[in-house]
Amino acid sequence: MTFLALLLSLTASAQTTPRSFLMIVSGIGGEAVYSTTFSKWSHSLITAAQTRMGMPREHIIYLAETGGDGADGTSHKSAMNAAIERLAARANDGDTIFLFLIGHGTAHGDRFLFNLPGPDISATELAGMLAPHGDLRWVVINGAPSSGPFIQALSSPTRVVVTATASAAERYHTLFPEYFIAAYASPGADSDKNGRVSVREAFDFARREVARAYTAKGTLLSEHAMLDDAGGLAPVSYLESDRRQYADSIPEQELQRLLAERARLEGQLNSLIAIKTLYEPQVFDDRLEALLVEFALIHRALRPAEASQ
Repeated sequence: MTFLALLLSLTASAQTTPRSFLMIVSGIGGEAVYSTTFSKWSHSLITAAQTRMGMPREHIIYLAETGGDGADGTSHKSAMNAAIERLAARANDGDTIFLFLIGHGTAHGDRFLFNLPGPDISATELAGMLAPHGDLRWVVINGAPSSGPFIQALSSPTRVVVTATASAAERYHTLFPEYFIAAYASPGADSDKNGRVSVREAFDFARREVARAYTAKGTLLSEHAMLDDAGGLAPVSYLESDRRQYADSIPEQELQRLLAERARLEGQLNSLIAIKTLYEPQVFDDRLEALLVEFALIHRALRPAEASQ
């Protein structure tokens, strides 16, 4: 995707309020303790998405190891592909689809796998499933061990890719999914205090809390989470939509206008920062200041709704 096309994709949400969809794939546990943990994390994320983020249950697909446990199906490879197709068919320009892999991961030579009941799925196979839907915004979180190489396979300007580990060599059970989910399930991750948690904020929160957990145990940190954000989308990608936060406080037509302006300015800010080195320092500062002033005015218009939360 060209730079111009990316900029247009960031501003495409001017026509409608962006929506978010969530797909959770809980892989094979292997042992009861892991199956229980993966189920607990999955349900915590679903609860957070519905109660704190205001996401309708019909926007969520949950695939679990056995297909029970309140799941929408089993986490077989074919079911994953079908669920990806289903969500992609429902999503519009400006919407975001979150794909969260919770489970074990392994590496066999140059094959990097997420472990499923039945055949495992490789990084390249997952990339192939997502390839036909490259015009949509995807946030892929692989919380498994040995997940680092998924970044190379999945990296794209229209995707944010998060992995629990930096390499395939980090192969021990990971804590990262627990704390990434906690960023949405409890207050504390909203570092910019805008009333929402971006993927960037959730990632920073989880990485910080994982390090704290290892320190508390007195053990060496054995997982180093990574975030690939080739298109600069992580700071402006949210699990919840703006409709939950503002729709009851601002007339719909005015809400749409304000959100469209905010999306446009967010895109311009991220694009400007991405090419900062192409500008003379004073020119960059002047352009940045002008955008920030515009952004502040939009934020002020939305602030009464925020204050009522």
